[in-house]
Amino acid sequence: MKRLLVLIFLTFLCSCALQARDRNARLQSVVNSFRKEEGFDLVTLGTPVIKLLLMAYDKSAESPENRAAADLFRDIKKLVIADYSDCPPEVKEQFRKELDDIFSDEEPIMEVSENGSLVVIYGELSEDGTRIRNVSLREDGDGSLIFLNGSVSVEHVTDLSGGAPLPA
Repeated sequence: MKRLLVLIFLTFLCSCALQARDRNARLQSVVNSFRKEEGFDLVTLGTPVIKLLLMAYDKSAESPENRAAADLFRDIKKLVIADYSDCPPEVKEQFRKELDDIFSDEEPIMEVSENGSLVVIYGELSEDGTRIRNVSLREDGDGSLIFLNGSVSVEHVTDLSGGAPLPA
């Protein structure tokens, strides 16, 4: 019986990991499929570039806020920024539909509204609640998507947000 429970639990964990990997792959695929559309701007930074930027930033980061911002990116493997604000309306709508499909099975970690703009944040909270993996920030009003492949510390996020805790 114990073996069966362990097998079921391991199957569930593998399913969750594959779902996360599937979301990452689907996001990258959708972004790549729109990259040649008029008005679609894309910036992708891989691990080597992120590490170089952090090394340069570390030398100039004197304030605690700058250090916290640099620490936030320590375990990021890839950063993807897509701006589709200048795309024709039909391209924007199609991109939004693709994102809706990708995020349809996920609950946002947080939603932030400021000046009439809504930013929806998705990610996977670690079991101990100290890290967030594969963070995606989506803002459909102006049209932007930021995807961080890797993990960030909840402590660093709350420090940068002025101590506001993440919702449970």
